[in-house]
Amino acid sequence: RNLTDEEREQVAGFFQKYYEGFVAKVAKGRKLSVERVKEIAEGHFYSGGDGKALGLVDEIGGLMTALAIAKQRAGFAANEEIEIIEIPRNKGLFNFGSRLSPLPTHVSEDAMLQYLKMMSARPGQPLPMMMPGTYPDIE
Repeated sequence: RNLTDEEREQVAGFFQKYYEGFVAKVAKGRKLSVERVKEIAEGHFYSGGDGKALGLVDEIGGLMTALAIAKQRAGFAANEEIEIIEIPRNKGLFNFGSRLSPLPTHVSEDAMLQYLKMMSARPGQPLPMMMPGTYPDIE
């Protein structure tokens, strides 16, 4: 069935509340005003370089760069070996839905493999969008 007007308003309210919270966190974390974040955000996608120029990112890099910076800030030597513990353990790319539905969501490994193949076949291309709250739980 289609959503009722009341249900549409509830969904819109959820997204607005989520967006406002996200903007507030970005503003606080980036030491920018909420107005500035809204001015440069509003659904825009930026390259890493543009994001850095706008103050949205500190460094350009991947996981290894992030780990090197974290090690340095924690006072570890660059060549010192560290153990990375993921808490709670990442439940995988397809563990979405838990924030939106009280029912468990299960997708087979084949679907994950299929998704990863699709992504690797299109390097550098735009990524499929995911609704807020549907991305994997990695917190």
